[in-house]
Amino acid sequence: LSIAYSAIVPLYAVAGGFGFWAFGGDASGNIMENWKAGPIRAAALGANLFMYSMGVTEYNMLLSIKLESVLLRSGPGGGPPDSRKRALLRLMLVGSECFMAEMLFSAGIGNIMALAGALGLLLTFVFPHLFFLSLFPTEKSLPVPQPSISGPLLKGNAVLSTVLAVLGAVVACRSLIQESAEFQL
Repeated sequence: LSIAYSAIVPLYAVAGGFGFWAFGGDASGNIMENWKAGPIRAAALGANLFMYSMGVTEYNMLLSIKLESVLLRSGPGGGPPDSRKRALLRLMLVGSECFMAEMLFSAGIGNIMALAGALGLLLTFVFPHLFFLSLFPTEKSLPVPQPSISGPLLKGNAVLSTVLAVLGAVVACRSLIQESAEFQL
């Protein structure tokens, strides 16, 4: 990995330097939009599309095989998983990818990041506190006395964080819906 990064980081630095030299501060977020329309741009877009399609195809194959081996474990005989369950799992995988792609192209990454941040409150503040309270229901059950940790404080923080996560998710979803309705392909 360190060998790969020793090649990748200088290449990105050189490409970024040449990109800034060519376009200055007028660079678009998608590098392909910076070039003028013509055969070179069409060839670059075609190569980019081919690369993405091969990456998605390979990613789907590797991911679905791994998910099938974990989620659809066969019985004691060790035979292949049921074809209906396999098809349903692959359909859900491709469907979730299409949903994310639609969200990225129609609503914008900012709204998706807002939704992820709102739901991240649950992972950061709510679940750890609730798990801690379920493991140590009283202060006497703590392995080491911690006077600064109190049950009411953890419960209050979990409740407040849940309320903020729900409000943030509602606002992010409303923004996603509003911007997707305005999107035109």
